[in-house]
Amino acid sequence: MNYRFVKFFPLLTGIFWGTSYVSTKYALIDFSPMVIAAWRAVFAYLVLVIFYLLLGKREYLKPKTQDLGIIALLSLTGTISFWLLMNLSLQYTTTTNSALLVTSHPLFVILLSPLIIKETITRREWVGLLVGLIGSYLVITQGQITGLFQSQTLQGDAIALGAGLSFGLHVLFSRKYTRKLQPGYLTVNVFGFGALVLIPLSIVTGNSLAIWHGTGLAITSVIWLGLICSAVAFLLLLTALERTRAASASLLFFIAPVVAAISAYFLLKEQISLGTIVGGLFICVGILVTVINKKSVRPSEKQVDNQVLSE
Repeated sequence: MNYRFVKFFPLLTGIFWGTSYVSTKYALIDFSPMVIAAWRAVFAYLVLVIFYLLLGKREYLKPKTQDLGIIALLSLTGTISFWLLMNLSLQYTTTTNSALLVTSHPLFVILLSPLIIKETITRREWVGLLVGLIGSYLVITQGQITGLFQSQTLQGDAIALGAGLSFGLHVLFSRKYTRKLQPGYLTVNVFGFGALVLIPLSIVTGNSLAIWHGTGLAITSVIWLGLICSAVAFLLLLTALERTRAASASLLFFIAPVVAAISAYFLLKEQISLGTIVGGLFICVGILVTVINKKSVRPSEKQVDNQVLSE
């Protein structure tokens, strides 16, 4: 494949992930957060199953016994709890707030890395973490320094931060346990495990899985989440990381919330406050400070830390 096109795949992935927030808002009109997460996992899994069957990689579809614990852990943090919390946050906060706070997950990675993967936090990372946390506070309070508990979106913002924490744990566990496992093999099985958990969980909690009873817009949004925002986005990014520098993935951290904010403004008529913009810039600067000058993984190692499973 021509490198000129492949190098834009991370950017395209970020755009797709950015649309996931507005798509979820549309889906929430008819469906519960759990049903959306369940069908998203189902559609993503089915697409990847078909893709790997066509490639003749049937071995990807048969999880090994010794890998089941890792698959379950990655699915719990990167698919099940992450999607549930992200979907739930969008019931109580704006699209822009949710996107910015979820995207702050690299800050949680930095904060928790000493505990989980025994990495020392550098001075630069401490600075980036502090700047990012200030940005998160400004997003939640919409720029009001003392307005934390007066924020009308506090509940949803807190849940969005929980989603960011969940995905941050997913990244850390990926780094710790998956060095010698193929990202494609892991991802298809993580989606599959997520579907196996979320479908019965939806039934037990009284959520109807009959999405065909919803409106065309809501059904299309769920399909888009599973097909484009999960399966296709993963395949695009994996293809890019096999042929380009892994550092290119950092584009995703900045493009996704921008796309979410713009699409929410035009499609959902959500207004964006100056405080949210300033807070978003702080978050982006904080993330940039933590990832700049990081050592990139060589393409031949195919080590993408499995950060491409979910958004």
